[in-house]
Amino acid sequence: MSEPEPSQKKDYKKIYTLGVLHMAQYFPQGFTQSGLPAIFRQQGLPLEKFWLISSLPMWPRWIKFLVAMAVDNFGSERFGYRRSWILPCTLISALLYVSLAFVQPLVATIGLMSTILVVKSLFMTAQDVAVDAYCSESFTEAERPSGASILAFLASLGGFLGTGIIALVDSIGWSPTMVLASLLLLAAATPAILRPEPPPPPALQRRRERGESATFLRTLRRRDAALIMPHCFAAGWVDSFAFTMVAPFLIDQGMSLTAYGIFIPSIGILGRGSAAYVVPKVIARFGQSRAALVGALGFLGEGAFYCYLSVTGELPPLWRMILYVAGLNFLYMHYVMSLNTSRFRWVSKEQAGTDYSTQSSFYFLGISAGGAASGFAAAALGYSSFFIVGFSITTTIAVIYALTLPKVDAMVDAREARIAADEPAPIEP
Repeated sequence: MSEPEPSQKKDYKKIYTLGVLHMAQYFPQGFTQSGLPAIFRQQGLPLEKFWLISSLPMWPRWIKFLVAMAVDNFGSERFGYRRSWILPCTLISALLYVSLAFVQPLVATIGLMSTILVVKSLFMTAQDVAVDAYCSESFTEAERPSGASILAFLASLGGFLGTGIIALVDSIGWSPTMVLASLLLLAAATPAILRPEPPPPPALQRRRERGESATFLRTLRRRDAALIMPHCFAAGWVDSFAFTMVAPFLIDQGMSLTAYGIFIPSIGILGRGSAAYVVPKVIARFGQSRAALVGALGFLGEGAFYCYLSVTGELPPLWRMILYVAGLNFLYMHYVMSLNTSRFRWVSKEQAGTDYSTQSSFYFLGISAGGAASGFAAAALGYSSFFIVGFSITTTIAVIYALTLPKVDAMVDAREARIAADEPAPIEP
């Protein structure tokens, strides 16, 4: 068998190093969005106040595009433009996790805890920008589908571990759990911090030689932004609106924190782990649009399952729930991983951090909006109707992405061809 062309080779060591760093990013997010809601629901927090823990700590992500301009324009060339931000932001975030050890998760302390989480989120946002730029700049065309899928799985795994660590609260207590969380955050970031950073891509070097600064206005004024940004907002809504209420629902149904802490990581490892292997092959053979349609089927199944549990009022054995929901995870990750592949493709390497982060700002705005609305919607509709409505919306979003993807990709290809020729991409007035 002949050797693959250099452009077709995949550096899996690089991909997994960046993937583990994504675990470090999404570990806090899983803890905040899924783990803490379970604890606070057990403490009696009304559904109408869940925005304090599921939405408020996410607001620094809304201004990710502003943080990205600093990350894209400043840094040490000797140490590495991206590592200049990754190292200090990770250390500060770990210290903030340690500070949570001194604040017990009670309804009375939710204000203080939310404040600490907001500050932590601000530093993790800067780290997130640097990591996303690192990935966007370093992934080749051949690496992008596998890289996006592996990153999505490891990011999900980090989120599930953030949720699963809540299971330790029942056994070792809150304070030791928070100290352990800070150590896991540092451990996940260490490989990327130690790895030498590659030189900036040619498009970025040319921009700096011209004395141009990265700016989010360049991103927003491109013709393709009118389609890309709504997709990113919708993807954030998908990740939060219906899924935010899963934890309170299961707790209300009688599931213990320990069982919940086993359930979430298990479905992630089984469902999303298998998807990380299969989805790149599905994309290579059938394309991203068809893969996204497979994901839409998973959303329909998820909504039907939780609606059924709400109507019957009984939970099946834990192992059966894990197997069924893991299968649904496998299906809807076809949409998630397809979209993640697109997002790395949609950025321009002349300002990868700002481009990707502008997308992420819309994505996290969708997460915050969905998370804030979910509690009110569940309280007004009841769990059964809420899951029908919530997962019907997510299914529709996946279908719209699949139908509009060819048009978006054609616009992005035309833009990148001009940039590769050192011509400015067309900008709308």
